[in-house]
Amino acid sequence: MHEMITSTLRSPFLPTPFKKLGQHKIYFEIFFMQILDSIDTQGFIDNALYVADISLEPVEFIIAMNEHKKFFNKYDLEFKKNITSILNIFDYQQPQVLLILAALLEAFENDTVGGNGSLAPRIDRTQEKDNQKFNLVLPDSEDFHLSKEFEELFESDSVPDLYLSLTNHQDYLVYIWENLQHLSSFPDVRKRIRGIYYYAISSSKFLAKPIHGSVQECISVGISLDEINAIKGLLSSNLSMYSTMIMHCAAMRVGLGINQKKVIKDN
Repeated sequence: MHEMITSTLRSPFLPTPFKKLGQHKIYFEIFFMQILDSIDTQGFIDNALYVADISLEPVEFIIAMNEHKKFFNKYDLEFKKNITSILNIFDYQQPQVLLILAALLEAFENDTVGGNGSLAPRIDRTQEKDNQKFNLVLPDSEDFHLSKEFEELFESDSVPDLYLSLTNHQDYLVYIWENLQHLSSFPDVRKRIRGIYYYAISSSKFLAKPIHGSVQECISVGISLDEINAIKGLLSSNLSMYSTMIMHCAAMRVGLGINQKKVIKDN
């Protein structure tokens, strides 16, 4: 089942929020899995890449590329190449996770969500194929030395996969966290984070196929109210975190000199 999800996402690993949802077996098998058909459409990936594109502008005016260039000049090209490959994965994966979390959260409050999008099948991009080939294994978050900082920032015990993925590149991890830990304090960035959050919720209607998952439906299949609230809390906290982490990934990529949009055409 996990392989089916990672394959549909075109991701080399299963995002941590989905691993945690998998602990709620009935919900995962009945309600989460139904969204895979919509993920496998062109409209879904285009929507996700639109989110990635709109995250760029606010950070382009903040990130000092020359300073990042000085940092990378201390290392060989392979070091920079590995960082770039990791960020490419999250550039595609995080917006997809965001849209999925938002749709599942909306499903709790509605009889159905989605059904207004195109059924046109998803066409893989070269970058997605490269992402799937990259060997990326996330370490245990309990061993992550910045856990306390993230817990305070997000009021959660979760460490974002984006930062966990950089554990084997400690110098860059320390450097980039020093530069980005206060990213949300910039008004334009904070505004865009909110915009991405609400865009994801509103765009759930454009899933190609409708999904179900109301509170009453969950109860009808044997999921308790306590478990429902735990699932909603998981979805909500990660939706907030991913809205922020999409901006962090954009900032990291801009620092590398990568700011090309994928679906938005510049005039």
